[in-house]
Order: sequence, then structure tokens, then C-alpha cells
Amino acid sequence: MSDSQQLPFLRIDDEDWEPWDPEAYAGKGNVELYHGNPEVKWLRFRESGGQDIGEGAGLLKGGLWRSNGPVKLKFHVFADEMILCLKGEATIEVLTTGQTLTITPGDVISLPKGWDMIWTMSPDYVELYESADV
Repeated sequence: MSDSQQLPFLRIDDEDWEPWDPEAYAGKGNVELYHGNPEVKWLRFRESGGQDIGEGAGLLKGGLWRSNGPVKLKFHVFADEMILCLKGEATIEVLTTGQTLTITPGDVISLPKGWDMIWTMSPDYVELYESADV
């Protein structure tokens, strides 16, 4: 790493959120935004212009995701993912297994690659996520 690189850093309360675009997942599986205007902050994501933190940086992706109002979406998990709920709540219907669960602040879940689910999020939902396509 060069001396000019810096440690990736985000603040939840900063206003530099960008719209989450389900079209970015075209061709990777089934993603459908039923309603809402979710937003994202990339912490690590070399392919979309986020911070490149060195060798192999494109393999590990993470950041903050918020509902920005009520959200409901169908999501195919493209890579193993870990989520920590920070605010609000989300009800997750796991289509792969038939399980339904609700997560609230402090809950951590692990999403296996290849699973399909429907998420219903409260207007104030915020999560920290990290995924690895290995």
C-alpha cells in the first residue's frame, strides 16, 4: 500500500448517501424493488468507484444501507453476506427455507450465497453489511 492510501471510514449521520440501484444487479439473479427509495454508502467496493484498499480489494464489499422510508424488496444473495442491524427493524421472509424472522438493533445475521428472500423494512432501518464473494 502506498502512503497516500487511507483507512476507509463512514459516518451514519453524514448526508453523502446515494440511491441504491437494483438495476446494478441485472444478470446476477432476482432483485426486485417493490416500493421504497433505499440508499447506500460504500465503504469498500472497488468495482463501483469506492475506495481501493490494496491487493484483492474487489473481493470484500461493505458499507451502510438504509431504507429512507418504508421499503419492500425481493433479493437474491449474490455473495455470502453478514448484516448488523443498527436502527429500525426488518422482517425477512427466506424463500429458500420458508423461515421468517425479524431483526432489530444489535441483531446479526449471515446470508448464504444463492438464497432468495423478501425484505420488509421500517422507514428508519439502517444496517452495516459486508459481503465476500469467495
